Amino acid sequence: MPLPRNYRVFSVQPKDGIATDGCRLLRVALHRHSDLLRTTGVHRHRHHQVLVYLRGGGSILAEGELREVSAGTGILLPAGCEHQFIRHSRRNPLCLMIDFAMREALPLAFRRPGIFRISLLRKLINELAHFKESTSLPDRLQRDGLAAQLLGVCLGMMLEEVSSAKHPVNLLLQMEHLLEEAPNARMTLDEAARRGGYQRDYLNRILKEQSGMTFGQLRSQVRLRRAQRALRQHSSVGEAAEAAGFDDVNYFVRWFRKQTGQTPGSVLRA
Repeated sequence: MPLPRNYRVFSVQPKDGIATDGCRLLRVALHRHSDLLRTTGVHRHRHHQVLVYLRGGGSILAEGELREVSAGTGILLPAGCEHQFIRHSRRNPLCLMIDFAMREALPLAFRRPGIFRISLLRKLINELAHFKESTSLPDRLQRDGLAAQLLGVCLGMMLEEVSSAKHPVNLLLQMEHLLEEAPNARMTLDEAARRGGYQRDYLNRILKEQSGMTFGQLRSQVRLRRAQRALRQHSSVGEAAEAAGFDDVNYFVRWFRKQTGQTPGSVLRA
């Protein structure tokens, strides 16, 4: 399927790939969907692929299951996995895409790596973009090193639950579920620790190891996702604020702007 014009922001494709320990990096690209691209056809790849949405979102249909994705969502698509992206908002999604090959089978995975991991990815992407047209050997070595580092960070965050056998429960998923079920997502650390059966300091430490976030930062992220969903589903800021669990619409406007740098009204109109 040919890519619409302006779809690819940049693409780094080292000649013959970058190989290490049975893994070969094939391509790192930053993609921006054009106004014309509302959905992709159902397709599959012979290689594995990691996608991280940095802006915008929609839904991913993979292995017959439809999953919502938004800014901050990471997806690991194993080789041969049929998938399709379906766009919801008018804002052009921006997505980091990494193609790589391994003999080892990998699972389909969806993760929300947290603000610190996303910040690291953005920093590496910006540095990689600086070298995208490089032709000199030193620059190409730096470019390929950054591309390999991006793959390492992405695989680390996508396979964290699988490799972290020392923690029998993925605390990030457990705490996200508790917060999603809590009114206004205002659950305190003490309450979350009590309901999860952990000591509060242990909970905060392991959560930071798994996601890069403290409990308070995760709580803000869950509240923000709830607010963004409400703004997509309602026609006024007041209705969205109430649906997201905010009693005071003025406080909601101030809080949302502090979190995102945008007003709820501008998101509502997107």
